[in-house]
Amino acid sequence: MLVGHAHPEATAAAQERIAQGTTFFANNRWGIELAEAIVAAVPCADQVRFVSTGSETDLYAIKLVFSIPPDRPTPNFPPSWNAARTHRVQKT
Repeated sequence: MLVGHAHPEATAAAQERIAQGTTFFANNRWGIELAEAIVAAVPCADQVRFVSTGSETDLYAIKLVFSIPPDRPTPNFPPSWNAARTHRVQKT
C-alpha cells in the first residue's frame, strides 16, 4: 500500500509499530487486524497473504494463474513482468 513519502501520520504510525517489534513472520494480532481491514475495504478480497520478498509475490501470482481452469480467460502480464515465463502465464 502506498502511503506517501514521510507523511507525518504514516511516519508516526510506523514508529509506534516499530517500537513493538519488527520481525513478524508468523501470524500475530497486528497482521490479522490489517488483513481484516483490507478484506473489509476491498470487496473482491476474501483472503490476504503477507509475503517478505518479490520472489514470493511472483510465486503466488503464478500459483493463482495456474489455479484458473484452462477454459477460463487468464491474466495477461506485460512483457516487462519479472517472473518465470510459462505458456500459461503468457497466454492472453
